[in-house]
Amino acid sequence: MTVSPAGFFISSPSDFTTTPNAADVPVYVQPAWLDLTTLDVMYAQPVRGGLAVDVDVDVTSSDIGGGVIGTSPLAFPAGTDWQSTYFDVLAVGTTDIGVFTPFGFATPSNGQFVRATVREWPAEGACCLSEGWCLELAEAECFSFGGAYQGDGSYCFIGLCDPVVGACCLPDYSCSEESESSCLAAGGEYQGAGSYCMTGLCDPVIGACCLPDYSCSEGSESSCLAAGGIYHGDGSYCFTGLCDLMIGACCLPGPVCLEIDSVSCSNMGGTYFRNAVSCASSPCPP
Repeated sequence: MTVSPAGFFISSPSDFTTTPNAADVPVYVQPAWLDLTTLDVMYAQPVRGGLAVDVDVDVTSSDIGGGVIGTSPLAFPAGTDWQSTYFDVLAVGTTDIGVFTPFGFATPSNGQFVRATVREWPAEGACCLSEGWCLELAEAECFSFGGAYQGDGSYCFIGLCDPVVGACCLPDYSCSEESESSCLAAGGEYQGAGSYCMTGLCDPVIGACCLPDYSCSEGSESSCLAAGGIYHGDGSYCFTGLCDLMIGACCLPGPVCLEIDSVSCSNMGGTYFRNAVSCASSPCPP
């Protein structure tokens, strides 16, 4: 008659990673029937009945500086199909948790050791996420969520991750308070972080514009120049006589300098210097 060998193995956990001062890790040990040839664990099986004494199974840690076993040996009375102890994590390092074969039993070819790796807990800090949410995470984890890491050891508090907003002057001259990115995306002009909308902030910047027909209108500089006008500066305004026929130095080939208006100068093929400049100042190059 052939009798299958029996032994003890660690059924849980498999190799694991933890951190110093983390919770104790449960370790489960079970008796099992083993393959006659390979001694691989075939299946768990209770300790056979009829034993007069308990079977004591030692569970050890190869590096007690990194962690120790809470209860060892484990006592297996007849009929017991599992017992548990725990790994008490102490410090950074690597240790093998092992179960040793008691007298009269075979040593399994697998399940004898579990490797415990104890690593430093990554530094954490406040992480500002979209919509103003704040979580305390490791830097890499924060970045993986698209957050803004506030530094190791920082912590969340009310207002830390409130969106940074400011006044935004939109193309229709209305004003809203929003983030710089959303303002620019809407074609607006961001007035700076912390700024706020107030009466007149986004009113269009206009000034007096003297048009080629010597009429005057008040509008933006760009619209004035597009119409061929002369812009008189932001905040200027039209008044009687502002755009009356204005003359200045006109440089003609020769060189010849005449004091005429810009339209006439252009019609004669000249170069108009600017309003109110006289030929006496010799503006024309020789």
